[in-house]
Amino acid sequence: MICAPSPPCRIKVTCPVASCARGWESQDLPIELAASLNTALQIHSSTVHAVTYVTPAATWQQHPKVKLDPPKIDLNCDPDQWSSFKRQWNMYKAGMAIPQDMVATALFNCSHDHLRTYIMRDVQGNIPAMSEDVLLGHIKCLAIQEESILVQRIKLSKMSQSTGTGIRTFLTSLRGQAVLCQYTARCKETGCTHIFDYSEDIIKDNLIRGIADSEIMADLLGDSKTDHTLEETVIHCPKGTRKGNTTCCWGPSGSDGSHS
Repeated sequence: MICAPSPPCRIKVTCPVASCARGWESQDLPIELAASLNTALQIHSSTVHAVTYVTPAATWQQHPKVKLDPPKIDLNCDPDQWSSFKRQWNMYKAGMAIPQDMVATALFNCSHDHLRTYIMRDVQGNIPAMSEDVLLGHIKCLAIQEESILVQRIKLSKMSQSTGTGIRTFLTSLRGQAVLCQYTARCKETGCTHIFDYSEDIIKDNLIRGIADSEIMADLLGDSKTDHTLEETVIHCPKGTRKGNTTCCWGPSGSDGSHS
């Protein structure tokens, strides 16, 4: 009895590139041909499609995430301006994808010329090699005009809504100043570390006190409901006119405009 010859072994060859999205594979090929093809594909993959390492600094210079203007800080700024600068700096740093070894240099260049001169004069050591926190601390000491909490609270108590300024614009100004006033208190119960923040009540009181229109203020003070939240107080500010004045509370034309 003569047996028929068995068919030759056949296999498929697949793409050796790990990131291949198409998942290419060949037809069934004889094993000898498949081995030769696979070797050729491996050589092609390792030479043409080789992954080259690019340093973070080079990536940042060639492909910045977003083109942003750096925030600026100068001498004689107040705590509110410093707080605003730090928030803008964090946004700039993230948006520009600044690598860690470039952070100090980028931060230094956010200073205006006069402040840079003071930094170079007063700060010892290699500035580009400093950590971000250390350099921020040096810049803050040179740039900011520290004022006592009492001074900040007196400033808050003197704020008032100017003509043409919307109620929410006035509220934003009050909130910014209140942050500097530190209206907080620690629980006096033994072992309790909770800190109460009562700034919303202080802001509400100063919002009512500083409203430009005396009749609107009287309406709010005469309201039978005495426990309005800050937001409820803002909502309850009448949008109508008083004595022909259309800019007294909500801004020009009855809107909460941003004019000041």
